[in-house]
Amino acid sequence: MSAAETKFRYPEAIEVRGYSPSPRVDEGQIQALAYALKIAKRPLILSGAGVIHADASEELIGLAEDQQIPVTATLLGLGGFPGGHPLWLGMPGMHGTYAANRAMLDCDLLISVGARFDDRVTMRLDGFAPQAAIAHIDIDAAEIGKLVRTVLPVTGDAKEVLKRLRSSTGRQRVDRSSWLDHAARIKALHPLGYTPRIKPLSRSM
Repeated sequence: MSAAETKFRYPEAIEVRGYSPSPRVDEGQIQALAYALKIAKRPLILSGAGVIHADASEELIGLAEDQQIPVTATLLGLGGFPGGHPLWLGMPGMHGTYAANRAMLDCDLLISVGARFDDRVTMRLDGFAPQAAIAHIDIDAAEIGKLVRTVLPVTGDAKEVLKRLRSSTGRQRVDRSSWLDHAARIKALHPLGYTPRIKPLSRSM
């Protein structure tokens, strides 16, 4: 039995029947999110793998710093925001930090960028971010509102959306000192740590 040798050719375009996402960003969605950010007192960013795939780390850092917004990231989103940054709270969910999960409970605007709200992040959906209006930025419109009630949908590439959001908000300074102090205090009071429990083997064994 023999196999014929062939040469693989990458298609110029990939078409999936019934699925045709549009990369075009709607300006109305950007403006709605910019306004929500302007009036938010306790905003929080949830960064996902979409930030990394879109090479949007620089835009994410810029938005967080411009608007003074604490940042968390999903497991697949780790690396999209520097872990040593003062605005970094860690990973949320069942494997996350106390500070990130507390911020999820206390925030009034949650901006998800390229994250899909899996159950390891949300846990019980009826208790997820109970005080927050949820904004979801994703290139795939089918992901938006699939699991979590989304008030502010924004469909598009994360890099482009964050660029335009930064342009729309400028460097508007909303006083979020109390929110940042709250997040920093919780982070300081509940750091990651461990208690050594490994005992040396007995010599009699």
